[in-house]
Amino acid sequence: MPHDPEAAKRRAIALACHYTDTHYNEELGKVSTDAFIDVSERETIFGAVAYFASGEPERIARGNAILQRLGPVKDGFSLNAAIVALLKFDSCLEADTRDILRQSIEEFIDVPAEDIIAGRNINLPLQTWTVRIAAGHWFGERDLVEGGLDALQRLTDMVADHGTLPEFNSPVYHAVTFQMLRTIQFIGEPRTSALAERLERHLWTELAWRFHPTLRVPAGPWSRIYHDGLVGGGTLLSFVLDIRWGSFYDESIPGKYNHEFELNCGGIASAYADDYPDVKSIALDKQLPVTVVARAEQVDYHVGTTWVPGGVAEVTTWMDKHLAVGTATRPHGHGMQNASYLAQWTRTGEPVTKLNDLGHAFTRFIQNARRPGTGNYRYRNHLNGNTMVMNKSYWADDGRPFAFQSGPTALIVYVPKGQERAYVKSLEATVVVPRLDTVDEVLVDGGRVRSGHEACPSSPVVIRSGKVSLGLKFCAVDPTLYMPVLRVEHCNDHLLVGMRLVDFDRERELPESEYRRYAASIGAELRFTPTPEDVAKLVEDMKQATLTDDWWMGNPPVNFGGPRMVCFRVAGKELRGRFAPVGETWLSRHAPAAEGRTENVHLERA
Repeated sequence: MPHDPEAAKRRAIALACHYTDTHYNEELGKVSTDAFIDVSERETIFGAVAYFASGEPERIARGNAILQRLGPVKDGFSLNAAIVALLKFDSCLEADTRDILRQSIEEFIDVPAEDIIAGRNINLPLQTWTVRIAAGHWFGERDLVEGGLDALQRLTDMVADHGTLPEFNSPVYHAVTFQMLRTIQFIGEPRTSALAERLERHLWTELAWRFHPTLRVPAGPWSRIYHDGLVGGGTLLSFVLDIRWGSFYDESIPGKYNHEFELNCGGIASAYADDYPDVKSIALDKQLPVTVVARAEQVDYHVGTTWVPGGVAEVTTWMDKHLAVGTATRPHGHGMQNASYLAQWTRTGEPVTKLNDLGHAFTRFIQNARRPGTGNYRYRNHLNGNTMVMNKSYWADDGRPFAFQSGPTALIVYVPKGQERAYVKSLEATVVVPRLDTVDEVLVDGGRVRSGHEACPSSPVVIRSGKVSLGLKFCAVDPTLYMPVLRVEHCNDHLLVGMRLVDFDRERELPESEYRRYAASIGAELRFTPTPEDVAKLVEDMKQATLTDDWWMGNPPVNFGGPRMVCFRVAGKELRGRFAPVGETWLSRHAPAAEGRTENVHLERA
């Protein structure tokens, strides 16, 4: 289909300008976030940058007036937006605006900020070091430049060790990382620029390999994503990818999930869109099918009163013309925003042109019946032991998934999270398909069922979505503790299919020696099924499929014994492994090679 980069850029800028037009609070002099509840320094400067990017004299003047009223900024996102304004839109800035923005950067010189480069949310320390490099280079603070050089070298070494970032393949935070790396190059300090350029080209090349040319979106797995992205409407990265490669996004979705302020990023996202490395031929013309593999370092993470073990995740994407399946062998960080298993497909068999053409499925372990689209989620014993209350954009995973695959076939192992084991009312292991208009039917044991249907937990499931179907099997680790039930449910425009593992009459604490036994595994098989005969074949294959998850826990069970031994067999294919549920790591994994070539992502050391 024809691709018009300039039209895509105008669309992104117009969305951001409209957001700022409609969300600017004249009384407070700032732009509000969703639902007009809070005002934000970040959204205000993002809006001003969008006004500058528009090139319209009236908007440019308004952007200057907004920033002069706002005064110096302090937030990391805001400071980096200030640098973008200085580097890319200097001709739009009035003298007073320019002075305020430079003052903001200079005042950051002695400010403590999050700056540790490790296997965690890389975008945050990278923002800190980008501002410090700018301040050091512009104001003669050489120690800041040297610190930035060391930080970039640490990040480069980490990527060279494993292939990709700890915050791997994020459709949200890759956009932030790309912005920082390009900003460092425009700042112009030669040594930091050279390192940033190496990282930027490498990460853009990896992204191009994981971009699906028919679905017109980045394939999974995704380390960090908000719920509007899981629904399939697009993400922060979508603005840039639409300009570069003609990516698909639907701007109506973020507002439904309290994430509309993401639209305000269109201006700043477009600022560097013409400057990024040209890897379009890989993104759009690569030979399919292909499997893309990299690894990502994950640091130990302290959540509430518990430690989450770190390790190295293997990050795999497989795609053919119609399908994409992504898995990560361990989630990123605490794992709340993960899409460690993500299936995507074109419902028509043709390139995606509208939201209904795009199918999505992902997994969620659910505690206490939290449901998508409701909001006011309370996650207790979270960071620093506090209760975190989140809106609809943050329907988190209440378990920790560990997944691997062979092409479109995947095995997902779940462990309940330790930090909330004192507050357990119910637990479920589910597969979620957002947007019910993409679901044509759900078959359990070969028969069509409706919302509310319950069945034996080992019953095979097939979800039909246009010309594609997803086959599922579920297995509970220790049904001696509970009586799991397979359930099909429609909820707030989502299909949830999975096992209800337990439902107590009230909240109770699961002891340290017990909570990991309330675990489950999921086997998934995604297929292109354009004919009724293809669907019938998948139904029969899922009836014959087996999924086992055995944990030899010793006698009595409180003495943890060997690993969980899991095995998924379907249509002559076998995925099996041994998983350590306390150490949360795979001891072994075995899967047949997928159809097509394999692209191992790696960064050569200098």
